[in-house]
Amino acid sequence: MMENAKWREEQRTRNVKHYADQDRKEEQELKAAKGADFLNPLMSGHAERSTVEDRIKRNKYNIQRSNTDIDRGFLKK
Repeated sequence: MMENAKWREEQRTRNVKHYADQDRKEEQELKAAKGADFLNPLMSGHAERSTVEDRIKRNKYNIQRSNTDIDRGFLKK
């Protein structure tokens, strides 16, 4: 029984170390993915596909808003 308990303890410590290493690797990957390498390709890809006409169409609602609409939104905040 003591041998079995020692074996289980060894397995437990090995698993804890393994999962701690996995957590560290995942955190490092997340930190690396959140940098400029993540956003710049998205922005450049969008700039290649987008035209000025598309941008104006997307912003049409904001351009055509009246002063009362803008003031109402400001007062809510």
